[in-house]
Amino acid sequence: MLASIRNITIWQLVKRFIWASLFAVVFWLVNTIWYKPFNINHFYDRLILQTALQDPESLTKLGILERYGIKFYNDRLSFLPTKETQAQEISKALEMLNSYKKSNQNTEQRLSTAILSRYLEDLLLETSFADHHYYLSSFEGIHLDFPNFMVSYHHIHTVKDAEDYLIRLSQFDKKMDRCLEVLQGQKASGALPPRFMIENILVQIDTFLVSETKENLLFRDFSVKIGAVEVMSEPVRREMSFQANTLLQDVVYPSYAKLASFLTHHLDSLKEGDGVWRTNSGEEYYLALLRKYGSTDELIGEELYQKALHEADTARQKLQKHLDSMNIGTKTAYTFRNFYSDPKYKFKDDSTSRAECLAMVDSLVRVNKSIFDKIIWKGSVTNVQMWAFSNFQAVDLEAIEYREATLHSKIVPIWKLNFVQMNKWHKAIIPTMVAGELARHYQRTIQKNKANIPVFRQIIDFAA
Repeated sequence: MLASIRNITIWQLVKRFIWASLFAVVFWLVNTIWYKPFNINHFYDRLILQTALQDPESLTKLGILERYGIKFYNDRLSFLPTKETQAQEISKALEMLNSYKKSNQNTEQRLSTAILSRYLEDLLLETSFADHHYYLSSFEGIHLDFPNFMVSYHHIHTVKDAEDYLIRLSQFDKKMDRCLEVLQGQKASGALPPRFMIENILVQIDTFLVSETKENLLFRDFSVKIGAVEVMSEPVRREMSFQANTLLQDVVYPSYAKLASFLTHHLDSLKEGDGVWRTNSGEEYYLALLRKYGSTDELIGEELYQKALHEADTARQKLQKHLDSMNIGTKTAYTFRNFYSDPKYKFKDDSTSRAECLAMVDSLVRVNKSIFDKIIWKGSVTNVQMWAFSNFQAVDLEAIEYREATLHSKIVPIWKLNFVQMNKWHKAIIPTMVAGELARHYQRTIQKNKANIPVFRQIIDFAA
């Protein structure tokens, strides 16, 4: 009898323990997902996940979830958010971040909190000037970013990946409509890109549309990718090629034409002169950009301008001193102008020169491979690819561009080379161009490879 009572009592305690544990887990999950997480590290992770889920293209680029076989977002495109929604979400995140007591955080957490706080503050300030930002330029914007994204990041290994590619093509008109909606709002506030930039954009669009759809960059990219899928039958491959061509004809090309029509219509109404000073609240926007990109609150406006002039003058004096030591009597600017225009350092616009230029860049990358492995990639990436810009991409781009590897390193670093405009290449400057492009990405690459830090610090553009 006593043994039976004791057994019942123990069983009841076990059940109560199970229910209490289950309740604690559910309570923790609910709090972490919908309310304030108990641990600030979970808040960091939740914030980056919430942000990423609203930006499917970034999720594809980062590849964070693909290592776990999660790719549900690969059939979606990202759309520009409204500035009101964005400001509300940033303010809410900043308020919750500041609610965590610094005294309960360790040294690394306090650093992460300070970085995230400054990043969100800058983002909130930037959002208040959303109408001032150029969503289109001859370097970036929907007309360049969409094909670059599809070619560089949407990989096809299965039939489902190919279907996702087609779905993304089918959504491009909606993405373009949202972009035009934002541009219309910018037109009202006088913040469209300057005339010379829009003229370059129109050339890029014309170059993209000039060929038949089956000769277009996107169709050729899709054809090559599905051609490498072994599990895809030939009838399925033909059907998907037909669908891709149809979507380019019915969705993508008309969307580009719609953008060109909008820009052409407003071209004559643009004011002369370039710069943020043309826009409403231009000075305030300029100061906000100084805060973000200058990483300083102390030097603003005229002070920073004078400091920049001083730094430039110091550099000029050092260069002139070096030229004088070489018995070159001309002034710095004149010397470099002559040097840059010297025909012996220029490339001709022919296949031989392109091959020579490619060999120079490739040699520089290979010579420094051991340094890249130890410092830049830490051995996680074993090879580099060389790509050439397509004609429409190269209209107003630099000679060389470096694209980093993804976090999981399945997408290798790529050097994109502008061989459409060979006049941008200079034999004596190529080493500097390669090193300079690497230097631009050095901080970001170090962040990506740093262990034991929150994921957001591996992703955001913040120099810390």
